[in-house]
Amino acid sequence: MSCVLECPACREKLDLDLAVSELLVPSYDRATDTHELSVAVGDNSYRVRFRLPNGADQEQAAQFASSPDAATELILRRCIQEVAGDGEISAERIPTPLADRIAAAMADLDPQAELAFDLTCPTCAHGFQLGLDVAGYLYKELGRNEADLYRDVHLLALHYHWSENAILRLSRRTRLMYLDLLSGTAGGGVS
Repeated sequence: MSCVLECPACREKLDLDLAVSELLVPSYDRATDTHELSVAVGDNSYRVRFRLPNGADQEQAAQFASSPDAATELILRRCIQEVAGDGEISAERIPTPLADRIAAAMADLDPQAELAFDLTCPTCAHGFQLGLDVAGYLYKELGRNEADLYRDVHLLALHYHWSENAILRLSRRTRLMYLDLLSGTAGGGVS
C-alpha cells in the first residue's frame, strides 16, 4: 500500500509504503462472543458484559462520520449487553469514565480494529501518530481504478473503434496488453 501523508508541523509531503502482511497480527488465542469486565469508577464498581463491534455496528455508526463522539456512543450502546453495579444501569446512561474503560478494553481485545503508526518527519523531525483508515484507503483506490478503467475504455475505443461492451468483456490482462501495444511498450511501438 503506497500512501502519501502530510507532516502536521511543516506540511511536507511524505511517502509511506506498507506491506499488508506486516500489518496483520496472529489470530486471537481465545475468541469468544461476549466479554466481561469489572471496573471501579470513583466509589462505584461495575460489571459489564459486552461484545466486540462488527461490520453492522460500523455501518450504523457511519451515519455519524462527522461526529466521532456520537459514532462511539452508538457503537457502545449496540455492543454493551449488560451493566450491573449499584442497581441496573442502561447502556444509554453509562458514565463517561466507564464508557472510556469499556472502549479501551474493546481496543485491547481487538488490536487489529484500529491501526496507528508512530512516525517522524524526515524534514523537520516532528514526531506524530497516524491512524490508518483502511476503508478510506480502499475507497480511494477503487475510485482511482474506476478512473483508470474509463481512460482505458476511451483509448481502446478511440484507436480500435470497439464498443464499450466489447472492451469491458475483455479480461483486465488482455485490455492492458492492448494498451501496452498502443503506448509502444509491449511490441516496439505502433506502426
